[in-house]
Amino acid sequence: MAINRTARDEPRDQTVHDAAANDSDHLQQLLRKNPQLRDAPGWFGRSPLHVAASAANEKSVKILLNAGADANRPEGLHQDTALAYAVTADSADCVRLLLRGGADPNRRGARGQTPIFLSRSLQVLNQLVEAGAKLDVVDANGDSPIQACASYTGSLEVLRFWVERGADLDAEPVVGWPPLIGIVSTAIPLAKRSESERLEMITWLLDHGASINVQDNQGMTALAYAAENYQHLPQCVQLLLERGADPNLPRKSQETPLHLATQRGYLDVVQMLVTYGADPSVPNIHQVYPLDLSGNHDEIRVLLEPITHKQLRPVPTSEAVVDRLKTIPRYAEVAFQGCTEEEINALEERLHVSLPQSYRAFLRTMGHGVDDFMVSDRWTFTIDDLPKIARDKEYEDFCDLPENYFVFADRSGYWWVFFILDGINEDPPVYGFDDGEDRTYRQVARSVWEFVESLVIDYEHWFKDEAK
Repeated sequence: MAINRTARDEPRDQTVHDAAANDSDHLQQLLRKNPQLRDAPGWFGRSPLHVAASAANEKSVKILLNAGADANRPEGLHQDTALAYAVTADSADCVRLLLRGGADPNRRGARGQTPIFLSRSLQVLNQLVEAGAKLDVVDANGDSPIQACASYTGSLEVLRFWVERGADLDAEPVVGWPPLIGIVSTAIPLAKRSESERLEMITWLLDHGASINVQDNQGMTALAYAAENYQHLPQCVQLLLERGADPNLPRKSQETPLHLATQRGYLDVVQMLVTYGADPSVPNIHQVYPLDLSGNHDEIRVLLEPITHKQLRPVPTSEAVVDRLKTIPRYAEVAFQGCTEEEINALEERLHVSLPQSYRAFLRTMGHGVDDFMVSDRWTFTIDDLPKIARDKEYEDFCDLPENYFVFADRSGYWWVFFILDGINEDPPVYGFDDGEDRTYRQVARSVWEFVESLVIDYEHWFKDEAK
């Protein structure tokens, strides 16, 4: 019978682990009494040698190796060896001892990284190279050591090492970031790397040929990340713009840096972006303009309104939306499971409502679902769901709704969309609200079918590679 192990089932660190980290003399005493403690399993399979290396305790590392501890034993979480722990701790002394004790500099952990990926200083990196560490390596995600350096370890001298050896400055891994983007991404908690360090690394990379407009696999640029994290990186935004970053280069969902800065209420960034040529009249794939994201940020709205020129699209028809969904290969041949007029009439009678014609058309078309459309995005919306979600009293805990609201779709119990039953409008606008604290709702579409179209656009974006 298979056993499902959890963190609670894992062995805890023992006295020997604490001694390995903090009290080498006590460690020596423990090993004299019981030499087998050198291999005692601790938290997630860490040995005392892992703990000593992580604590950069050179004396404990030496004691454990002399006692016969295995320098290549992996721990249980990431399959990293004590050498990887010592490199992460940037302890040249521990690295030296472990290499002399037989540690393999090319041993990979579960993420496919060798210790060289974790180097934080040139001194430790050179130790690994002298011990035979391979330089032409990538991890399980296709990341190279220079990308790991830029995104995680943040050492300019290590960055220089890789560039001097011909590392590709603009290489895009399957998961992760090109080096320039890694510097301003949130891979490292922003508080743990000063902005001055980031500025120095950005400047050095650009001076040595990195493309300032390189994009990651989501189409994000360094400027987009810096604009998104402006509260921590104000000077990075300025530097990137001064060095020629394109303020209008969108990510794959067509949001520009101006969308990101506006949504977060960063007035200073919005002003900088506009000054450097950002176009506020460029919508994203949902035809949302930066101005539409200004929310309660009045100063941003005042800045963007006079310079935003929207192109109003016609409200999509049901036929157009259905045809668009069918252009996605996975939905080209699936059955649209609609409701009968009798089912819709019975629903109206049960809920004591008169539904608008546009929504009746939606129910006739897909009221019982279309394969995994909407469902895979965690929407509850079928005719069988409506008696429960249409008029739930719990909504009063989240939002001050109009009297005649009708919720027709629920996303995971935290986001709801509705229209107003006024008895007049047969194609009413759609509004949304969430379980937040502001108790407000906002218009999200001009019609039911425009709302459905917005979901179709999401699915086009997610599955566009299937069409190739």
